[in-house]
Amino acid sequence: MNHYCDSAATMPILPEVWTELQKIHEHSVKKGINISSVHACGHHFHQIYEKRLEHFLSNIGATAREWFWTSGATESNTWALRIALLNRPECNHLVLHPLLHSSLLEPAMEHANQYGLRVSFLTLDSDYQISFHNEHIDHNTIVLLPIGDNEIGSLQKDWGVIEKMKNSGAWIHGDAAQSFGKIEMNFSKIPFDSVTISGHKMGALIGIGALYLRLRPQKKVVPIFRGGGQQFGFRSGTLPYHLIMAFLAAFEVWHSSDIRERLKYIGNRMRDTCKAHLITPVYSCLPHICTIYDPKWSTKQILELATKLTYSQGSACQKGKGSEALFKIGYDLNAQRRIIRLSLGLQNFEDIEQICQIVQDFLNIHPDHH
Repeated sequence: MNHYCDSAATMPILPEVWTELQKIHEHSVKKGINISSVHACGHHFHQIYEKRLEHFLSNIGATAREWFWTSGATESNTWALRIALLNRPECNHLVLHPLLHSSLLEPAMEHANQYGLRVSFLTLDSDYQISFHNEHIDHNTIVLLPIGDNEIGSLQKDWGVIEKMKNSGAWIHGDAAQSFGKIEMNFSKIPFDSVTISGHKMGALIGIGALYLRLRPQKKVVPIFRGGGQQFGFRSGTLPYHLIMAFLAAFEVWHSSDIRERLKYIGNRMRDTCKAHLITPVYSCLPHICTIYDPKWSTKQILELATKLTYSQGSACQKGKGSEALFKIGYDLNAQRRIIRLSLGLQNFEDIEQICQIVQDFLNIHPDHH
């Protein structure tokens, strides 16, 4: 049996999501569901959608005008950067987190190269927390951050330094693709102008994500698609009802503090098993990620582990070319081939002890000499 430990790439679809989809299927066998339609059928499903959306937004401290559905985090990140640049037309400085996802890093660097913007990277301490930033930050600065990174699972615990940058006038964008749902998050209280969210990272379907855009103070929005006028005219296109309802069903599962605590427990169980080899900072990490490394591991041993566990060697997005984030924190391509990212989901509540035993057996090949 191969145990799935790659939920940071894509989490298995939650049973509650399948139940939601089954209900939609039963309704849609003879009727098309288009919540933008003005006929009775469209109006009926639009009312269901609005009620569920209102309840969801009340739980995260956001309003309907601040929430835009997208196809996923990559689209949201690209759109967020375009909106940030529209609202900071005199921007001359991009401040980037070293562990930024490539869907933010690549468009940011492309724009910087095209327009001659200065780029600087935040300084991290030994726990991968933002320690300080001595570059000048003002209204013409855009700061791009992960709210929990996808490579090693670090999570900024103290947002005081982010609030200082915000108070200096900077535009702050956060990528919450890995963290949304898994940690408590109230958008009305966090120091971000915009936030990216992904559906398939929390057991919904691939193809749905969102962009949160704080409205106060008022912001300009560049439409990403034009045509039908959906989503206040900023992202036209028929809303994918089944994808959205699956997303909302997944969030309702995660909104339970018991579920979050259980994920934290199995994550801690895994990190305790791997503690001598951890890259993931134990006291400031996402609950589901455990990234480990040892230069002594051979390719043969790593491939043998892959017959028992499904995992990523670093981010699943890199396809063997190496992760810029891992390069930034000191791991060259050869070292990255010996980095193993184990990421857990709700499916692992039942098999966590088996997984830990497999990992322990693997680690015992090279007993710790630290």
